[in-house]
Amino acid sequence: MLLCICASCVAAPAAAAAPDGASNFAPTAAQMTKERAVRIVRGRFDGRILSAGAVRRDGERGFDVRVLTEGGRIKNVFVDRRGAVSED
Repeated sequence: MLLCICASCVAAPAAAAAPDGASNFAPTAAQMTKERAVRIVRGRFDGRILSAGAVRRDGERGFDVRVLTEGGRIKNVFVDRRGAVSED
């Protein structure tokens, strides 16, 4: 017996398309946002976020986040596009 399979009849598994072209994957490191940078800093330091803004340090893009600590000090924290945190 001969079996003929039509290519158009066999559906290859494919990822479902996300609405409005959105990706089903988590944002890449290159897509660091101010909101993500603030969440990262909140997770590492107790205190109140005073400000956050996009900056470039030594050619590295990221965000400067200022935090008022529980002890009344202001910390300047840099979050790079990969999510690494460094303090001034």
